[in-house]
Amino acid sequence: MRRADADGENQLAGLAERFGRACEFLRVPLDGPLVVACSGGADSAAALLLTRRVAPHAELIACYVDHAIRPPASIARDIAAVRAQARAANASVHVSRVSLGGKAAGSPEERARTARYRELAAVAARSGAGYVICGHQQDDVAETSLLALARGSGIDGVAAMRPLRMLADGLTLARPLLWATKLQCRELLRALRIPVSEDETNADTRIPRNAVRNFVAQIEEVLPGASRGMSRSAALLSDDKELLDVLTAATWQRSRIGDSHMLSATALRRLPIALARRVIRHATMMSGASLRGFSFEHCNAIATAIKEKRGGRYHAGSATVVLSAGKLAVMRDGD
Repeated sequence: MRRADADGENQLAGLAERFGRACEFLRVPLDGPLVVACSGGADSAAALLLTRRVAPHAELIACYVDHAIRPPASIARDIAAVRAQARAANASVHVSRVSLGGKAAGSPEERARTARYRELAAVAARSGAGYVICGHQQDDVAETSLLALARGSGIDGVAAMRPLRMLADGLTLARPLLWATKLQCRELLRALRIPVSEDETNADTRIPRNAVRNFVAQIEEVLPGASRGMSRSAALLSDDKELLDVLTAATWQRSRIGDSHMLSATALRRLPIALARRVIRHATMMSGASLRGFSFEHCNAIATAIKEKRGGRYHAGSATVVLSAGKLAVMRDGD
């Protein structure tokens, strides 16, 4: 065995032990079809190889999604890398192309993410897979948390990248690699001599995530372990968010007027304003309205009006909140 092969095998075995524990904790089934989101980069390649290591008999599908926003030569390079990675992992390859929709809401990055997850869900449904595995790792958590802080998000934004997330009914997105660093993923692929593809747009610091990625790298140089600390903070906040979500749902239920979706303004007025804001957002979500565009300023204006015993109509994303006669009602736009 060549030295590089021995090094690669040792690294693979070491990372696989922790990856397997993560899959067990997340209850990822290791004996059925599994879709692994693959970009051609080291992170998703590491997730693919480690999944094969801990699930030797599973049917693995390496799914590459082309968002049609990069040059054809770049896409071809990505796909070639994914195919090489899939051969090493004894996985099949599925390549999809999606349209972002020029008039859709959100930034190009947000539209790409939405389209990618929608396509991954479709591939999983066709293959009978109940889980999609993504290669998000520790550095991604730190970047997401810092982006949320920079945008003025609260705990929901900072704790956004969770180990598990529902993509659709019966389909779960799993991130069993959140404990690993980007460097560990790169070193694994280098030691195994498996090609990776680097997205050239990652160097464009006009893209907010890329700018934050560079910032995290600079912090890590000055304060080693900083990304690990930020990742741990995000995990702790995620636990806190789950607790707050339970409290919010229970408070919303107690504040309802009978079996209706209307809430008692008097009951809301007794709440701490932070909890009142969360209940208002929960009520909006329960009405079926989208929370996109429902900013902190909008929500706080409603909570403040309740505290001050004022009525009126207030913007709430794709809905309108009406305060009148001691009641809060959510009216979806178009209803």
